[in-house]
Amino acid sequence: MRTNASGVSTSLSTQTNAITTANAEYSAAVSANTKAYQKALVDNRAKWRSDTEKIRTDYFAERDRIKSLPSTKTTRAQAFAALKTYIAALKKSAADYRASKPAAAAARDAANKAALDVKSTAIAKANATYGTFIESIGYGVLIP
Repeated sequence: MRTNASGVSTSLSTQTNAITTANAEYSAAVSANTKAYQKALVDNRAKWRSDTEKIRTDYFAERDRIKSLPSTKTTRAQAFAALKTYIAALKKSAADYRASKPAAAAARDAANKAALDVKSTAIAKANATYGTFIESIGYGVLIP
């Protein structure tokens, strides 16, 4: 009977360690996912600012090119078209930036769900291993 108590203690300790490890790994994964999400937001903002600056630089270069030409109906139309293109490009860049936030959040949520699934699987495996051991030494069926 002493052997069974010792085995149960060892098995219970193994189960507890496995569950503790699963919880710690889950916490680390969620922390890493949060940091990756925050980095994605910062990177997306930097990209948006860079894109906006490039759009602005391109517009001013085109505007200066058009201003260097003699003023005619065609050059005024070109200036208006360049302005419309500039505004449309800014709107598209802003829309892309706004869309990047939910995409980053969805990626974080998916990674967190995957980490939770890994944790749940590890805990279920630890519980099953412990239950199998209890049954194998004749203590009966473990009821969770």
